[in-house]
Amino acid sequence: MLKVCLVLALSSCGDDAPSAIDAPPGSADAAGTCSETVDRCAGETICMGGTCVAAYPRTYNFSNITVTASGTNDGAPWDPDSSLADITVSIENALVNIANTPVLTDRTMGEFPGPYSVMLTGDGALLILADDDDEGATEQIVVCALVGRQEQLAPFRTRRVSCANGAKSMMMTVTPQ
Repeated sequence: MLKVCLVLALSSCGDDAPSAIDAPPGSADAAGTCSETVDRCAGETICMGGTCVAAYPRTYNFSNITVTASGTNDGAPWDPDSSLADITVSIENALVNIANTPVLTDRTMGEFPGPYSVMLTGDGALLILADDDDEGATEQIVVCALVGRQEQLAPFRTRRVSCANGAKSMMMTVTPQ
């Protein structure tokens, strides 16, 4: 008899709002709210305006892109005249170039405020490439490769993308629209 009462009491307590246990996919907690600073949304959702929303298709702004290139390309000069890297960044989705920064010449660090707006569907790899852009030749500085849908969601939830290759690095802010 005690078991029946306990089950009955649990099933009839509270209001009709879902509990954290049976919350719908994509909701962060029992109230379905989330925080953009600590995005705990699940599945293919991200937090926007305190609510978990679909991550795809969606436009994302890439801004405050900072690239650090070492003084040499693994010991060799970046350019034939021994000058520093001519830094540029491109954003590709599914191997299609969809955004480019200007070229900053003879630098070990490049800053691109943006924003660079990119529509993402979750299909194909998202590549953010920092290159030394020379006439007739391009040398890779560093690549941020977000290959799968779930791999893309992690930086979208933290609003930061960063990657490094030795002394070369790139970081940026990502803001969903």
